[in-house]
Amino acid sequence: MDWALIGIFVAIVAVAALLFGMISSAKRRRIQAAQKALDRRISHVVKEAEWAHDQGSLDLVADTDTGDELRAEWEEARPRLHALGTEATALADDAPDEQLRQELQALCYALDLLTEALATHVGLRLGDPQDPASTTSVPASLDAVEQHRHDLMVAIMPLSRRV
Repeated sequence: MDWALIGIFVAIVAVAALLFGMISSAKRRRIQAAQKALDRRISHVVKEAEWAHDQGSLDLVADTDTGDELRAEWEEARPRLHALGTEATALADDAPDEQLRQELQALCYALDLLTEALATHVGLRLGDPQDPASTTSVPASLDAVEQHRHDLMVAIMPLSRRV
């Protein structure tokens, strides 16, 4: 009879260990899946921010565009910049740690400043070419765009190391 009790006890311990292992494994898989999803979201935000820095902003400051071309490029870039800001803000709100939250908030801030500088620059370039205020302000607005492009790249760097 004692051996039967020992056998039952060992069986119960084995089943408990098996259940614990299965639960731990499922929890680990959920955590890994959540981390992969977070990494994909960060990677997408970084890719879009790099586009804003490398292509989107440069297309808008190029002197080769006519007014209609510039307007069309701005109408294409503006919603993409806005969507990027919205996505980065949502990601910052969902960030699992404070450091990631701060990095994403810095990116959002830099992106907002760049978007505002681009809006100003495009508005000035689309303004009246005979207006002296417009023609003297364009170089200053270009300097602001370049500064904010630099700030955006600085904000991208820590996030790009994560992915």
